[in-house]
Amino acid sequence: RHAAALSNSYNQRFSEVVDALVFARISRGQERRRLRVAMLYDGVGSMHVNTIKEHLESFDKYSTHDFTFIPATPSYWQQSPEDVQKAVDFSIFDAVFVHYSIRLSIREHFDEGLVRALERFNGLKVLFIQDEYEGTEIARAWMDRVHFDLVYTCVPKDDLEKVYPAYRFPATEFLPTLTGYVPEDCSIERYAKPLAERKFAIAYRGRKLPAVYGDLGQEKYRIGWEMKAFALMRGLPVDIEVDDSKRIYGAGWYEVLGSARATLGTESGANIFDFDGSLRQKIDRLLVEKPEITYQEIRARVLAPHEGLVHMNRISPKVFEAIRLRTALILFEGSYSGVVQPDVHFIPLKKDFSNIDEVLEKLQDDNLLRVLTDRAYEDVVSSRKYAYKSFVEGIDLDIERRVLHRTPQKLLLSPLLVIDREGQLRQALPLLPLGLTAGIHPLGKPVSLIQAERSLRYKAGGPQSFELLKFSSGFKAKSRQLTEALVQRVEKGREKNSFLFRTVRHAWRKIPTAARARINWLAKRR
Repeated sequence: RHAAALSNSYNQRFSEVVDALVFARISRGQERRRLRVAMLYDGVGSMHVNTIKEHLESFDKYSTHDFTFIPATPSYWQQSPEDVQKAVDFSIFDAVFVHYSIRLSIREHFDEGLVRALERFNGLKVLFIQDEYEGTEIARAWMDRVHFDLVYTCVPKDDLEKVYPAYRFPATEFLPTLTGYVPEDCSIERYAKPLAERKFAIAYRGRKLPAVYGDLGQEKYRIGWEMKAFALMRGLPVDIEVDDSKRIYGAGWYEVLGSARATLGTESGANIFDFDGSLRQKIDRLLVEKPEITYQEIRARVLAPHEGLVHMNRISPKVFEAIRLRTALILFEGSYSGVVQPDVHFIPLKKDFSNIDEVLEKLQDDNLLRVLTDRAYEDVVSSRKYAYKSFVEGIDLDIERRVLHRTPQKLLLSPLLVIDREGQLRQALPLLPLGLTAGIHPLGKPVSLIQAERSLRYKAGGPQSFELLKFSSGFKAKSRQLTEALVQRVEKGREKNSFLFRTVRHAWRKIPTAARARINWLAKRR
């Protein structure tokens, strides 16, 4: 009788219910759920950078979830925050990612309308952030406002509290990430020439960074400048440039790197955090007072107390590029995020160049270079440990564990609009469901945008989200306005040889010939 009473007691039944719920939750967590994710990124000023482009593309290639990519800078939307906020509804997504190409250290780089829409979003909010040592407080203010649930950071775990104190971000989880991974361009191998055919002893591109980036920032310039001087004295053929105007992107850089026996490298990042911009302001004042002031003077007067308070020396994506091309690495001594080891994967160079003779001697040893490059390729590339696929698989698991309640799946309809050779916007397909569907059309039959808008107005008695598509009737005028703005910007950029001009020129070359002819015709009609 006592045993029967115990088996029917409240405590026993409660314990059984708890066990059942825990088992159900664990079983559900083990199921792979296909989530709907929005990725906000800079589609205007960043896609020419290989590492950014591949980082974004990796989610589309390898994630088990559905990613929708949404450009998120004001230069893309060019509308008032109120209009953008009305146009965007993130509630159809389970999670929204903000990519590091959106520079949160800059107040004006994240479109205000999208930020307002993101504030309203109740799902999982994820941030990828880099270059956290500059504009730190501006980025933290964005984080305060948006309330990210998960942040992938380059700040080491031991220094997290100094940058992102728990009292300020109590509900935010911070996880480590790298600034880049092994490049996946399938054509990259063809740029890797046999060692005997490599015409340069060393190839390198660096630049002189502002003093506010501290010692690590200066190393990118100093390793190239000093190594070039040593190489010239010894008659070594090198392709080393430390002028920002000599930087090379994309396939052009792979071709140079694959033609060299070795490349130079330093740790990426900065060990000085300019939290509120005050360090940069002090340096600017010194430069006004004394334009010829040296970095060492600036360091002594401004930077020394701040150097090394937070350790942000990380491996550079350029190291992965060199390993993929089987180009040997000559690196300043450092930890390199634990990815590569001295005399195992690279030739270590002391920062005072005291072992330069030993380094250049090793550079001439073909057998040693083959051993180093083969081992680096095996441990870093072949192991897949630092592949984008492995990276994305880890992200998938992270968000699956944190999305506890899926957003109810809503049927998405989309038309197919094209811009023809005459520069006209026209509809190629009517509103159709996205993906595979079975049964009749949800609206009864496929309809055009105009029919759908009229139907929605009739049923709802007022304008709905299809108001955004009204621009089609005035596209001709809009294209003319955009052409005029484009031409004006290019002309201004040409005068100054600015970054804007180079970016527009790069974009212009990607436009099909027929479309370029149309734009030229519109420009002449100005």
